[in-house]
Amino acid sequence: MFPPSRDIEQPVLPPPPCQDCPLTKPRPPHIPLDLPNARPLVAKRKFTSQAIEDVIERVTALMKDKDLATLFRNCYPNTLDTTIAWFHDDQANGYKRPRSFVVTGDIPAMWIRDSTQQLLPYLEFAPLDTDLQNLILGAIKVQATYLAYNPYANAFRMPPDGPKQVQSFSDRDRYELDSLAAFLKLSTEYVRVTKDSVRLVEDKEWLHAVHRVLDLIDEQMRGTWEEPYKGSQSPYEASSMLKGVPLGQGYRFLRNTDRPTETLGQDGLGGVVKRCGLVKSAFRPSDDATTMPFLIPANAMVSVALQDLATLLQQVSSKDPLAVLPNLAERARVLGQTIRQAIFDYGIIQHPKYGPVFAYEVDGYGGQMLMDDANIPSLLSLPLLGFISKRDPLYVNTRNYVLSDDNPWFFRGSRIEGIGGPHVGRDMVWPMSAMVRARTATTADEVLEALQMLKMTTAGTGLMHEAVNKNNATDFTREWFSWANGLFGETILQVLEEWPEVIEMENPTAPSV
Repeated sequence: MFPPSRDIEQPVLPPPPCQDCPLTKPRPPHIPLDLPNARPLVAKRKFTSQAIEDVIERVTALMKDKDLATLFRNCYPNTLDTTIAWFHDDQANGYKRPRSFVVTGDIPAMWIRDSTQQLLPYLEFAPLDTDLQNLILGAIKVQATYLAYNPYANAFRMPPDGPKQVQSFSDRDRYELDSLAAFLKLSTEYVRVTKDSVRLVEDKEWLHAVHRVLDLIDEQMRGTWEEPYKGSQSPYEASSMLKGVPLGQGYRFLRNTDRPTETLGQDGLGGVVKRCGLVKSAFRPSDDATTMPFLIPANAMVSVALQDLATLLQQVSSKDPLAVLPNLAERARVLGQTIRQAIFDYGIIQHPKYGPVFAYEVDGYGGQMLMDDANIPSLLSLPLLGFISKRDPLYVNTRNYVLSDDNPWFFRGSRIEGIGGPHVGRDMVWPMSAMVRARTATTADEVLEALQMLKMTTAGTGLMHEAVNKNNATDFTREWFSWANGLFGETILQVLEEWPEVIEMENPTAPSV
């Protein structure tokens, strides 16, 4: 719900649909698609976790719909099967500093955001598999290396200690706020699930990266015309680290292009903003330039991540050799609370049809942009970020808007309906939006509808894609897109947990996974 300071009158709304309501519409007739097994041969898989293989066997054995089962079997392990380009478990050093390089799929670079989202679907099972746990920790350690060097960059090549030495390991220097949030989220979720905090707080590079992330957030809260942020000296910096990109000089991005989403205006500064407690993001999760740099979904994600970080640092402060974690925790807590409050103060629009809804982007001067993009973080995904309940009337209003023809990037076709975005363009729906729709639904009917659409968008490949034409599944982008595959697997696991009646069971009395 709104914080006490809200000044928007909340309209009278009917109660949200019952989450426990059973299916009310008849199931569509089952027409077998005979989807293929799309997993690589065992010998060619990049990484194998017995814990994940056990989950796959248990889940698919429950599912009567064999096409849906095949999709889960193909998609859920796709990150492990195909995108682990390098894993060093650091066994000789007591597993203190494992290292992992996770490519996004058909692009051979490691995105901070994507690698987080690719690995999160496995985290729940990491305590059952030491190698899997080290793989995830290794990705966090490599993310820390990247962000300690350049927290403005969103994608990277192999790290300096990897098997392939490269001159520059920044692959894309597009500053995206959600990348910073993703690093914090994977770190805090890792500790929450595994209880393994020592290997993070004893790593000076991870602590240095956290410090640099907080400095960048402080810097990017400035208004466009303010003096540069001076930054602060990290107490964790070590001489063995690569010399990092300096902060305090702001961020600019310019390139010659015929696409306005590929560069920033104002000589590379981007849209003009006024300080209001929000944090700028030069680019969206789609890698498209923001129009108004205060991107509300990214701010929501980082506000949650900062408060979770504060909790983690406070809990482990006794393990800090330099005894400064409590100060870092308090800094993260205040930043997180400030951003959250600013979202409610500046990020809400009174829509004439839907009532108060979250804006997608704002500028702090009163300018607001109303739309949604399929990439996570999005307005549709706010409950998945831990920012707001899916039953909150403000989210219900926003959800009704973004899943309607009033959202310029919502498309409805014969094959699928859902949200796309400027990155791919007109009539192209991201299956990712249908997965988020299923995970934020409050009726079984809507969950079933989303799963049925997803089944029909693979074009016979047995895998998820980046975007699909609303009327023609064979018109798609990115045949190999690991994040979408993992999110599909995560969606099935959540549906089995929350909506078991949606997935027809071979044995209706079998326990959920």
